[in-house]
Amino acid sequence: MPPAADGSRVLRPSTLDRLALRCQTARHWPLPAGADSTLPPAAAQALADLLPVLICGEASAERAFEHLLLRLESRVDPSLSAALAGVAADEQRHGDWLDALRAALPAPTSDQPGRRALRFLLGLVCDDPALHLARVAALDAAVCRVLAEVGAAGRPIAAAPELAQVFRDIRRDEGRHVRIARRAALALGLDVAVMTRERLAVTAAFAALLSEQAAAFAALGVDPARLEQRIARPA
Repeated sequence: MPPAADGSRVLRPSTLDRLALRCQTARHWPLPAGADSTLPPAAAQALADLLPVLICGEASAERAFEHLLLRLESRVDPSLSAALAGVAADEQRHGDWLDALRAALPAPTSDQPGRRALRFLLGLVCDDPALHLARVAALDAAVCRVLAEVGAAGRPIAAAPELAQVFRDIRRDEGRHVRIARRAALALGLDVAVMTRERLAVTAAFAALLSEQAAAFAALGVDPARLEQRIARPA
């Protein structure tokens, strides 16, 4: 992908068209198709290196909620069942957005982060749907905090309006997903102490996974140590 005259890396307009079209169904998506977005080359590469982890997470969450919905439809009230279906649809939309963004960025420097993320996510799956929901809620809460850090004012992504909007939309949705997943887990009888234990275990494992991408976070203006502390804070 060629840099712009000022040294910024320009996302391909055709890919931005696809990204904007996929986002038209999202609430508050204000951007016209074909809008330009730029990132400095180092930030573009850093985001490309982090995206496999985010994309893998979205795909896993989408499948998890769809699977849980099938298993729980007769065990939860209709309003909660509808909420879980909405979460699955949100996750699919997020995956589309991130897939389109990935196509606009350089290739990742390694495929190892994505492979490690997949192993981590497979470790969250369990036969107990309440426990699985608690783990997904913990992961979504941690992802919200990652998105808040990388999209904060003064950082490269905040200076690229289209990217910043995508990250804000995903963060908003994920916050709602956390509340729905916790509500469902409690409705299935999960003890609050068990939920807390699972949150601590998931966030610790996720923080360890992210620590391997310290250089990428630094290139996006994020202090890795601060990010780890923020992820570990109680929700």
